[in-house]
Amino acid sequence: MRTRSAVLVGRTAELATLTQWLPEPASGAGRGWFCSGAPGVGKSRLVAEAAAQATASGLVVMHGRASSVGPVSPLRPFAEALAALHRRGLLPKDNLGGYRPLLARVVPQVPGPGQLGIGEPVPTVAFAEAVLRVLTVVAEPAGCLLVLEDMQDADTETLAVVDYLLDHLADAPVTLLCALRDEPADTRQMLATAEQRGVAESLPIRPLDREHTGLLVAACLTCEQPPGDLVELAWQHSAGNPLLVEELLYDLIDVGQLHRDGERWRMVAGSTPPRSMLQLVAARIERLGGLTRQLLVTAAVYGDRFPLTPAEAAVAAGEVEFCGAIQEATAAQLIVAAEPGWCRFHHPLTHTAVLDLASVAERRRAAERLAEAVLAEDPERTGTTCRVAGRLLAEAGQPRAAGELYAHAGREAWRTGALELAVADLTEAVRLLPPDESLIGDLVRVLIDTWQLDRALELVDQLPPAIGPDRTCRVFIHLDLAWGSILATRRSEGQRQLASARALTGNSGSELERTHHDVLELCLATYSSNWQALKDVAPRARAVAEGAERLSRTAVGADARRSAAEAACRGWLALYVLSEEGCGEGERIAALAEEHNLPGWQFHARMHSALLQLENEGDGSLLRAVHSQAERLGMVGQALLLESNLWVERVPLAEGSLEPVLAGLTGCLDQARRLRDVSMEWVALMGLVLAAGYRADRAALAEAMTRLEASGTSKMGMTAVGLASAICLALEGRDREALATLQDLARQQLVGPNGEGSLPYALLQLLGTMAGTIQPPEVATALETASRRRWCRQFLHAAAAVHAGRQGDRAKAEQHAKQARIAAEVYPVTRHLIARLVAPAATADGWGNPIEDLRIAEAWFHDQGVAPAARSCRDVLRTLGASIPQRRGGTEAVPAELRTLGVTVREYEVGQLVADHLGNRAIGERLHISPRTVEKHIAALISKLAVPDRQALIDQLADNHRTSLPKQHHRP
Repeated sequence: MRTRSAVLVGRTAELATLTQWLPEPASGAGRGWFCSGAPGVGKSRLVAEAAAQATASGLVVMHGRASSVGPVSPLRPFAEALAALHRRGLLPKDNLGGYRPLLARVVPQVPGPGQLGIGEPVPTVAFAEAVLRVLTVVAEPAGCLLVLEDMQDADTETLAVVDYLLDHLADAPVTLLCALRDEPADTRQMLATAEQRGVAESLPIRPLDREHTGLLVAACLTCEQPPGDLVELAWQHSAGNPLLVEELLYDLIDVGQLHRDGERWRMVAGSTPPRSMLQLVAARIERLGGLTRQLLVTAAVYGDRFPLTPAEAAVAAGEVEFCGAIQEATAAQLIVAAEPGWCRFHHPLTHTAVLDLASVAERRRAAERLAEAVLAEDPERTGTTCRVAGRLLAEAGQPRAAGELYAHAGREAWRTGALELAVADLTEAVRLLPPDESLIGDLVRVLIDTWQLDRALELVDQLPPAIGPDRTCRVFIHLDLAWGSILATRRSEGQRQLASARALTGNSGSELERTHHDVLELCLATYSSNWQALKDVAPRARAVAEGAERLSRTAVGADARRSAAEAACRGWLALYVLSEEGCGEGERIAALAEEHNLPGWQFHARMHSALLQLENEGDGSLLRAVHSQAERLGMVGQALLLESNLWVERVPLAEGSLEPVLAGLTGCLDQARRLRDVSMEWVALMGLVLAAGYRADRAALAEAMTRLEASGTSKMGMTAVGLASAICLALEGRDREALATLQDLARQQLVGPNGEGSLPYALLQLLGTMAGTIQPPEVATALETASRRRWCRQFLHAAAAVHAGRQGDRAKAEQHAKQARIAAEVYPVTRHLIARLVAPAATADGWGNPIEDLRIAEAWFHDQGVAPAARSCRDVLRTLGASIPQRRGGTEAVPAELRTLGVTVREYEVGQLVADHLGNRAIGERLHISPRTVEKHIAALISKLAVPDRQALIDQLADNHRTSLPKQHHRP
């Protein structure tokens, strides 16, 4: 008979503590709880009861379990929980953006790209964000409970995801409930730090006291009053551990020391139960048949959960005999049915006890037979199969065979984009196999793809010195480490790795090795902040890239040609940074990537074209399409980078308020910090710096600059800070200070005709032209070299117009002014800033429409709330002798077309009454001003509207009289 309690006993307080948080997720206040206690103390029963109450309350409940045995599978608890959610049809199809494909990498049941193939790193934190989004979506409307058990056995990746979730549950409708044993584990360290941060709480599960032990005995035996001596025996020999109480009762009944006598239970005098769980399980197994014992040992070697088909093949029994053994082990309360085709041990302690009872020889034989059965089921040897069989063969004492299977699984995982699995598998292969530099090289590349450069460097530093004539593998390991260092913006490490590769090859390296070395040196050159030095490198860069491209077509062997093509792509990418025109590199990369099947570079070429279109024409449509593609493919890093760039580029394009842009940049910044991606943080912070400069918000600019400096100084960051400061100063009318800021950038070699330095370079040309420090030849040269960016063209053509006007060439000035207006059409802030900057020169030299443009600029800045810029426009108007718009209450009532002509609020009020055919005296009485003042306002209106007389003025104003007249003017 079964002796499991059907009810939860003695956990009223603990259950109340947990369930009081269950309604909270619906209000968006998530929480993390960790139930800890000794094995068998009842953690799983308590968690199951809490989950049942959560389900009854309408919450979505998800379950996952960690394990120290079974297939090596990072993130296993989340894979189980998400797979179950998918089976229930609850996995969201929308609202996951680019994170959905990440789930497909961990949960094969989730539809997603079968071959991502782009080498895009998938940080564990990115997967954590994907899990958080799933939990947030499925939690609507009632909330969600995620239960993770046996967390003392959690892998490093799982702990990283849990730690991430704990930090971000406060605003999510999700409760996380974990169970773990009281034993040393990484989980306890993670929990301790989480408690210090206030994002998690521990709930210790203690053994039952004497009273509750008696209640548990009664519940197990389904009686109201168990024998007192039985309760005392259970208390003494279990110390209140519920699992031991249940096992003890089963054993006493099984050996006949406890039996039912009518409605009561009686004990045989002198009953002495075993002293330990191991003895309890051992005694039970001794009473089972030989086949059942063999089955249990085989199952325990596989793991705490085991598949029935391989187990049947491994014990070499007929179907009838095998089913009988399963039934016997189930009746003995050693195993229970799990999902279809699988069983599990009743408790982890049961599984441990069976393993402890088996000899080393028995375990090895069972592992070998299981590995054979697992491999026979999958002739194709997929990654999962190789992973399981590899672990079993390692257990069987066959490390070489196990290592080869792990290597196969790791390389397959790498090809399909499951990079976390690839790292785990290849690491195990390197551990099991004799030193193999080809295998180590594969692991190094995967570590670089997952941004684990330090671990890759440590792995290679531990290798013995390279010996023998063939050092190719070691050379390419160092070259790959150099590329990884470049990606991680660690120039000195990249130089060290290149030096190590050069030391191995000397003057005898192959053409392919020399090509890679030259390209990587070229990529390192892009770190230079000296624009003149970069300009000198560009011609050599083209020769190197072209040489690599030729080698990609002539090298012997497909692998060599593919490697040369990758080097060529790196070279063309560096050339794009170095070149002044920036034309053709993206097309060359795209062609090479297509010809040699380099999907990562195919995507990069498309992204390059999109960024080029945005830079050259201010058109982000292609970039938005590429961003959508990155989201579909699960390229979280690239998608976030593209989204950040889109928001940054919207700063100069924004026609109205920048508030949506600021919100978008802040969201990208938060996400980048959660993903721990410093480079993406820089992009978002630079966007915030530029946005503050474009609003002439000095306080916000200072704050954003401080945050950017705190995240680390880079050439691009210094350029962005200088440009934003100059724009802010120019909007405030402090042109000389703005010019001095840009000149300081130029002295630091941060200004040049290409790259990010071209932006401040273009503004410098106009400010220097207005100040008389830059002459026409320099502007003409700048137009030839730095005008591929539309943003730059507006300033350069404006500067050329000023120079042409000063030289008396009005036609040429008008031509350049037109080009400047066309370029500036999509950039409202700088368009109006340019109008203010060139107005004195245009007025003096007689070209353009400076007064009208200046009034339009003043009105636009006023409407957008950029008060310093509007004030500087009014100052210039005053200097030029033009009428100055008054900014008083009611300005918004004046139609925009009249405001641009300089019509004031009072003039508009007078005009509306003139349109009603009122005389000067009546108008003065209505507005409480003198008739002479009314006459002055009417004269000003006739002048500004360019009409001949009062009647013409009435005709022009009559149409909008009824809708535009302020209501307060209709007083009787």
